[in-house]
Amino acid sequence: MCVLIVCRDIDPDYPVILAANREEDPSRPTSPPGLHAVADRCALYPQDKRHGGTWIGINDSGIAVALTNVAGAPVPEAAHSRGLAVLQALAAGSVDEALDNVRGFMAREVVRPLQLVVADGARLAYFRRAGDDEACFDIEDLAVVLTNRHPPKTVEIGGLSGWVAVQAEQGSDVEVRLDHLVVTLATAHGIDMKTGERFPVCVEEGTQRTVSSTLLAVPRAGGDLRLRYCAGSPRTERFRDYSGLGARL
Repeated sequence: MCVLIVCRDIDPDYPVILAANREEDPSRPTSPPGLHAVADRCALYPQDKRHGGTWIGINDSGIAVALTNVAGAPVPEAAHSRGLAVLQALAAGSVDEALDNVRGFMAREVVRPLQLVVADGARLAYFRRAGDDEACFDIEDLAVVLTNRHPPKTVEIGGLSGWVAVQAEQGSDVEVRLDHLVVTLATAHGIDMKTGERFPVCVEEGTQRTVSSTLLAVPRAGGDLRLRYCAGSPRTERFRDYSGLGARL
């Protein structure tokens, strides 16, 4: 299933770190992270070549956005790709503007159910819309996990909370932290906090499986972002470093 891990304030220079596995039909065409014009802004993100949207990215104002679908929610006929809502968020200059843009887009257009997080160097917000069900709140926890089947605070990943607590107290380099999250995306298991059900974070079989992984470290103002992307299963494919494109935002 799609899995998104959000870590806050575990690195003094990177107040938000996003780690995501995307579960999708392997035949769906995508392109790796690149620079794109979004309204009057420049944004860096991988692209769904079928519909033109994305599932994770950051813009030149330092607004980062990441998305999952909502498993089991009814999908209206002829609904637009939820990845287009991410582009609406990436056209914003603040977290509030990003949320307003997404709400406005979903008021004007029929869009597939979604949940997403929006972050800058100081704030992290969660938004969910599935039919008439909407939730929106700020996230203050050091570690938050969501999947397409689990909103925040309903799922955890084995060992993540303990690791995050240690990271918040020590001065490891951000690259060491990203290396650890690579291993997490490849090998960890999630745990449904209500049922106790365990599931692999990386899905390697079936018609819907992990087709890419992304690590995005959002810097404080003036810092250099860190972006790693794996075009395939993180168990078998190597991550490439796209951080250099951040200097061109």
